[in-house]
This record gives sequence, structure tokens and C-alpha cells, in this order.
Amino acid sequence: MNYNYNNYNNNSNNNNINNNNNNINLNSTENNNANNNEKLFLKVFNNKYLVNEIINKIQNTYEWIEYNDYTKINGYNRIKFKDIHDFQFMLSKNLFSLIKNKIKHNDYIKFSKKSILIFFKKLNKFQQQQQQQQQQQQQQQQQQQQQQQQQQQQQQQQQQHQILLELKEILILLLSKRKEDFERCDLLKLTIKLNLHSDLLSILIDDQFSINLYQSTLEFAIENYNNNTLFLELLEKKKKLILSPTLQLKLKLKLKSILKENEKQQQQQQRQQQQQQQQQQQQQQQQQQQQQQQQQQQQQQQYQNYKKENNSDDIIDNLIKEAIKEANIEKLYQLKNNNSKISKPFTKIELPNEFENLMRLINFLNDNYKEFNQFNLITCSNFYDNLMLFKYQKHHNSSSSSSSSSSSSSSSSSSSSSSSSSSSSSSSSSSSGEGGGSSSENEIVSIKASDIKLHLEVSANLSSATTTIGSIIIEQLNDGCKCNFKLIELFINNIPLDCFIFLPTYTYSRQLRNLTHQPIYTIITKDQLYTSCDDQYEYEEEDEEEDEEEEEDYYYKDNDDYGDDYDDDEIKIVSFNQVNDIESVLSLLKLLLSRYSFIKSNNNNNNNNENNNENKTSNYLTLIRILYENLIRIRGVKIKDIIEIYELLKENSISFSNSQLFSFFFISIRSLKLLKYIIERPNQSFEFSRERFFHHVLDRPIVKHFDSNFFTFDYLFKTKNNNNNNYNNYNDSDYLNSFDDILNELINQLSHNQLDKIDYCQSLNLDLEYCLNIKRVDLFFKQLKWIIQYIDDKNKNNNNKNNKSSNEKFKLSNNVMKLICRILNIEQFNEFIKLVKTSTIIINNTAITTTATTAISKRYFKIDNDSSSSSSGFDNFLDILHKKSLLLGRLDLVCFLIDNLNFKILNFPTFSFSNKSNLNYLELELMFNNYFEMVKSLKSIPVLKSKENYYYQDDDEDEDEDEEDDEDEEEDDDNIFYESFINGDIKICKLIEKFCPNQFKITKKSILNAIKNGNIHIVKYYYNHIKNNDQLLFNNFKSLFSKYFL
Repeated sequence: MNYNYNNYNNNSNNNNINNNNNNINLNSTENNNANNNEKLFLKVFNNKYLVNEIINKIQNTYEWIEYNDYTKINGYNRIKFKDIHDFQFMLSKNLFSLIKNKIKHNDYIKFSKKSILIFFKKLNKFQQQQQQQQQQQQQQQQQQQQQQQQQQQQQQQQQQHQILLELKEILILLLSKRKEDFERCDLLKLTIKLNLHSDLLSILIDDQFSINLYQSTLEFAIENYNNNTLFLELLEKKKKLILSPTLQLKLKLKLKSILKENEKQQQQQQRQQQQQQQQQQQQQQQQQQQQQQQQQQQQQQQYQNYKKENNSDDIIDNLIKEAIKEANIEKLYQLKNNNSKISKPFTKIELPNEFENLMRLINFLNDNYKEFNQFNLITCSNFYDNLMLFKYQKHHNSSSSSSSSSSSSSSSSSSSSSSSSSSSSSSSSSSSGEGGGSSSENEIVSIKASDIKLHLEVSANLSSATTTIGSIIIEQLNDGCKCNFKLIELFINNIPLDCFIFLPTYTYSRQLRNLTHQPIYTIITKDQLYTSCDDQYEYEEEDEEEDEEEEEDYYYKDNDDYGDDYDDDEIKIVSFNQVNDIESVLSLLKLLLSRYSFIKSNNNNNNNNENNNENKTSNYLTLIRILYENLIRIRGVKIKDIIEIYELLKENSISFSNSQLFSFFFISIRSLKLLKYIIERPNQSFEFSRERFFHHVLDRPIVKHFDSNFFTFDYLFKTKNNNNNNYNNYNDSDYLNSFDDILNELINQLSHNQLDKIDYCQSLNLDLEYCLNIKRVDLFFKQLKWIIQYIDDKNKNNNNKNNKSSNEKFKLSNNVMKLICRILNIEQFNEFIKLVKTSTIIINNTAITTTATTAISKRYFKIDNDSSSSSSGFDNFLDILHKKSLLLGRLDLVCFLIDNLNFKILNFPTFSFSNKSNLNYLELELMFNNYFEMVKSLKSIPVLKSKENYYYQDDDEDEDEDEEDDEDEEEDDDNIFYESFINGDIKICKLIEKFCPNQFKITKKSILNAIKNGNIHIVKYYYNHIKNNDQLLFNNFKSLFSKYFL
């Protein structure tokens, strides 16, 4: 035994050695692969050509996402990180790493009071969530919940904890590196108002950040903040108050006394709260005990009363027998007797709840049993491959006979055809229903649909209220239901609405018009296709005479031929739910195509019953067409699905005539960008959905110019190799007609061929806007050159006809100008400028008139009348490009305009300071650093003033104060330093001081307006930095500061 044991050990050791060797080999291969990948990366990275190509590809690729909605395709759906400056925007998108990166690299960030408030709210939110989760963790450990829930909660906690750490890191970075920009308000007072956690407040009062503590903030904190221990830290760490040292000592002693009193009061309040909580808990426990006792007593009484009448072992069986008494359902589920004995104590049996539920079922079935039985006949039929056989037995009056029924059917068919020809068939049925169902033996309801009309022949003596409800809901479903076949009236006319508790309870009135189709529609036609096929089911043979007397036919026909003939064989009903389940529709189509091929092959082999077989094939074709139309309407259907079904149709020699519906949805499946062009054509107002075609248009229906015979399936989806086996990997270049070919044809049909009938400027501007929205700059220039040639030819033709000089201009729209400045790079922008400058027919609307431009040019740049008038149109054009470029943050385009086109700035800064945008600082920084000579005399160029009034004077203010203000020294407020100061922009003020020292000063008026505007932070900043300056300015600060703030 020892020998064998040793051999076993040796074998196991050898196996372990082999396994270790294998692991070593695997690890070595992984390391070798990693080293090879690293070497390849270094080779690519060290190759300047490849790196430049990669960077250019990234920069010039505008679209990385394939959108599922054409409205999301636009020129503004991508922005670079370097162009993001708004602190509030970055917080809303949770771009915390970007914020940290910009702070570390000293990039510009636009702060506002609102963004700072949002930042602290985020901090407080995640801090509170972390505390709540820690408390929940403790409770869960006590309750011992499942491991999966604990793991999910732990992952959430880790994520939130990581976000909280990032936010704290951002706060520390802002206080250490961007304190002057970030401190746009009293941060300590803001944190106290928000009642932030003590950890966050302790960061703010740290000595390394040197945030000043003011008397008003301290008093506010004493009155409102709960954590008293922090006040002592505030006093010890923030000794440098604005007040004198004696006042500091007084305030410190006063604070200590207040804190002591507050501690006593808080202790008393805590004791009272604890006592109240204990009393409430005792009362709740007593109430629960009383309720339990009452429930036990009621259970005992009910059980004893019920036990006198019934045996305890047969309770459930008796209730079920009573519930289904006098039933005539074709199929019932097998119920097993419950013979198990109860060994639990009597008080643990909860019979009353089960007894009440069963009694409700009994009452429900007794009151509405006939309707419930009919509903079971519809819903509880046999299913096979998503197909269901449905039979409806119609009971005639005793006086009716086969002859009368046949005559009534013929008359009904003729009346149905006449009623269906009218456009208001459903409304007519509604009016007939209101008259009462007892007066007429046979009633016809004609259901309107987009491609199919379903005619129902119903004979029943129903109440007028029920018939009215059915006709109203039928009319409602005809207007809003998403299916082509309507079967819902069968349910409505035979089952009252109030027998189902899950339907909304409405009175028998016109309020039913507000009833949506979804509840009832879900009951009957949820993901089902109802049809009857002799070759799929086996039936028991029945007498033909009984069938003629008792069965009625529900028959569908195509729009071109309906209501003329009825087949008395069996019921043919089609209905399915229009859902976004592509697989279900595909499976149904494939099933119907297989059945169609089977019937067609039988028709070729058997010559008997040709009429019957032809009817079946025509019915199948109708169903296939409807499903195919609905397949192409479903949002998200792929090209491979359409091609697959199309190939199956071709195999079965099925072809549908092309229509506007087919062309429209084929185009949308090929590319949503093509759909965007069609939908956004001018003078169109239609409701587009995946279920409907053009609902309605205004004055120029697009369908008149849209040639559906041109945009066929073969034109849109045919490939070059004529092999559709690999359609999963097709690109646009693989198709016989590319995207550009299809778009050119659409532009020709819907735009270029209609220019004589419409406003050509609007239409052509939309063409340019579309090309830029889909980021196709090449198509934009192609269309622009075509427009220039078109306008040129038009002017020549007008000159030849009228013998007068005609010089029409094409005005670029505002949207096109924005997209030009948003999308074009420097090279493309240069090409655009050259094209506009040489054509002389491209101009643009502008808010600045020629006279205003000339006046400004004369005053500030000393330009003559001739030179200004000769180039005023082009200068206006450049001025608009300059403004759009600044609005979109395209500073590279601004530099291009100044460097290459001798562009002269008319207003500096370009935009008002009151818009609180980040454009002012970026523009000032650009001009000061690169074009200082153009803006060095700032006082000679007026600032673009805002329309806001910074003087908040009261109505009862004395006129003496106005006179005193007039007597004060004249203060120059017509400069950018004044505007930036009263708006609280410390960064701009420092930038102006750096490049233009000793040109501006802080006046009494600027201090007053800054305080009145709520920008006290800039006054505090300059108060701490101005003490060494002249005494007069410091006195102005001191007096105003103490008056309005201290």
C-alpha cells in the first residue's frame, strides 16, 4: 500500500510539473504577444506620417454614431473637448475628468453663481447617498439578504463613492488653483445655506486656501448651522476678519456664550424627542396587538359559521362547482382535489381571504357568464404556428329560414358594397347602432382601413346601449388603430364592457370617444394572426344544411374588389398587432410564403376545385402584402431583412406594384439621411410615423413631384455583383446606385425641377443646409457652384428678354452661415471665401446697414466714402462670418479673417458683457495676445452696451440724491473695464490690467453698481488688493463696502 501511495504521489507531482510548464508556456506567449503589440504601437507612434494621418482622420470624421432618428442628424451633434468651457455644462454631463484636466492645464473655465450652486448640491447629494447606503448596509447585514442584491448595492456604492472622491478632488483643485475665478460668491455662506456635510465645510475652512470669513457669514452660521463644533474651528483658523482685533475678541466671547446656551437647548430637545419616539413605538405595538386579536376572533367566527354548512374537506370543491354551475364551455382545465390535511394550529389558517376572493369570482361569473363563455370561445382556441382557428355560431330567430338568411346575405352584401363606397361608412354604422339593435335582424358594419376593408355581417338582438358602444369604439379604432384588419367589433357587439374589471369604467355616453384602443386591442389581437386554412386543421364533418343556417361568414377583400361575393365555407379573419417585433412579422411572412407555395403546387397538380384554390392564393397574397407593408414600416428594420423577404417573394413569383408607400419606406431603410431630406422640404406639414405615409400637406403636396416609379427596390438595393448572400457586410460602394446618386435624384425631383414654382432661395438654402447637416462638405460646394451658375444663367436670360440689366442676388440663410462657421475647416473656409468673393452674387442679410457701417468706419478707422461703399457688401459679409465664428468658438476662423482678408473690427468686444457667455474672455485674450495693435486704444472704441439697467432706483427716491450724483466727479463708464467690473468678471479685469495698465480705475459708481448687481465678490477681491494704492480710492471702497455689505 505504501508503494502504491508513493507511486500515486509521484504521478501527481509529475502532473503538477506538467501543468506548471503549460501555465508558464501560456504566460510566456501572452507576454510575447503583449511585447509585440507594444513594439507595433511604438513603430506607429514614431512614424510621423501615420500619426498625422490618424489625427487628421479623427479630426475630420464628424460622425461616429448611426442615429435611429433623422431629427438627430445635424451639424451641431459633436463638440470637441477643447471647445467646452462652461462649468455648468460639464457638471450636467458628469465630465469630471475633463474638469480636472482643464484645471491642471490652466485652461479657461467659465464659472457662474448657478454653476457653483449646482456643484455644491452635487457634492451634498452624493455625500448624503453615501451615508444612507452605509446605514442600509448595516441593516442588511442584520437581515441577511441575498448575495446578488448585496453585490449590486456594493457596486453602486463604489461608483457613488468614486464620484464623491472626484468631486472633492475638483473642489480642492479649484480652491488651490482657480480660487479667484471660483469664488464668485461667499462660498462659506453658500455651504451653510445648503447645510452641507461637515467634511465639505472643513475643506473650505482649511488654512491653505485662505478663504475669508466675514462677520455677516459668521452671524448667519450661528443662527442656522447645526454643527456647533465647527464654529470654534472657524474662529481659530479664520482670525483675519475685516473688523478690528478688539471686535474679534468680543465676537469670540459672544460666540462661546451662544454656543454654550445652544448646547443646553439642544440636549433638552434631544431628550424630548427620544421620549416622544418611545411613546409612539409603544402605541404602535399596542395597536398591532389589538388588530391581531380582532382578526383571530373574526377568523374563528367565520370558520365556525361556514363549517356548520359545509364539510371542511370539501370547501374548495363546492366553491368551484358553484362557480361553474350551468356552464357550457367546450374545454375545461382538469382540477385535482386537495386531500392534504392541515396540521397547523387553527389560528394560522387564513380562510377569509380565499373565501372572499372566490365569492367575488362566483358573483362575477353569475352576472356575466354568457359573455364570459363567448370570450373564452375567442381566446381559448387551438394555436398552431401562431395561427388560430376561430368559429362564431350565430343563433337566428325561430322564424328565420335558410331562404331568408340567404336573401338577407345577398342584400347585405349589396348594401355593404354601397356603404363601403362612401367615405363615411363607419359614421353611418354608428348612427344605425344608436337606433337600437332589436329593430333590425341583420346589421352590417363596414370597417375602413388603409389597404383592406373588412365587412362584418352581424345579426343579434342586442340592446341599443351595447350597439351604440360598439359603433362608437369601432369609429374610434378606425381613426387611431395601428392594424389594417379590424376584428374588435365582434368582441364589442357581443360582450358588454362592464364585464371586465381591467377595462376603464365608462357610462354609456359619448365619453367612450376618449377611450383608447390599446386595452381592448391587447385582449384580442396581441401578437396573433387569426385565419382559417383547410390544409392545416382537421375537423369533424358537419351537415351542410346546419352550416348554412347557423354559420355566418366574415370575409375580407382587397380595396379594388370588395363586398361583391361571399364564400359560405368558413370564417376568414385576419388581425395582428403593429408592434416593433421584427422577428414575429418575419416569421409570419415566411410561414405564409411557405403555405402559399404549397397551395400553388397543389393547384398545378390538382385541377379540381380551381376556384376555391384561387381564392386561397388570392387571400394569401393579400396577407403577404399587408405584412410586407407593415414590415417596412417598423422602426429599426434592417436592409438584410428586406432583401431576404424580397428574395423569397421572387422565388414564389410574387411581385407588388411599386407605390409611394413602398418607395418612401425603402428610401428610409436605405438611409435615414435620405429620409431627412424628404421630410424637411419647404411648404410641407405632415405627420410622419412608421405606420402612416404622408398624412397631410399644405400648399405643395410632395407626392405630386415624388416619382415612386423611379425609386424601386432594385434601384435602391441592387448590388454590383448581383449576389445577395453577403448582404450583412455591404457598404455604400457595393450598391449599384450609391448614396450620392439617390440624393442627386431626390434633389432634382424635389428642388431643382420646381424652382420656377416656389421660392428658390428658400429651397436652395435648405439644400445647402442639408449638405452641411450630414457633414458632406463636398456636396455643399457642389450645390453652391450649381446655385451660382443657376443665378448667373437666370440673370443672362432676364437681360436678353427685357433688354435691361438684371442682377439678382442669392441670400444665404442664417442657418447656413452658422453651419459654415461650425463645420468648415481653414482650407474649406478659404475655398468658400474665394468662391463668394469672385461670384459677386452671393450676399447675406445683415442687421448692420450700409450707412451704419460707413459711419463707424469713418469715425474710428478713417475710411473714405468710395472705399467703404465699394466693399461694404463684402465687409458686411465678413462681419457676419466673424460674429458667427465667435459664437461657435471658432477662433481659428477669426484669425484667418484678420490675417488673410484685412478684416477690421468695428465693435470691440463684439458681444455685450450682459449675456454672461464665455466669448468675451476668449475674444479679449485672442486680441490682446495676437492683435494688440488693433485694440490697444480701448477708450477710443466704445463698448457694446447691454440693454439692462444697472441702476435700481426706488420710486420714492428723492430728487436730491440725483442732484448729488450729478455733482460728483464725472466717471467714465464707456469702457470694457467698467462693464466687466460690474458683471463680476475678475479674470477679464485682470487681463485688461495686464495689457492696459493705468488706463482705468475703480470708481465709486462702478463699486456701487457691482454691489447692487450682487457681485460683491469682485469688490472683496479688489478691497484686499488695493490697500497699498491711493488713499482716496481706498476710502471709497471702505465707505461703500461698510454701507452696503458690512
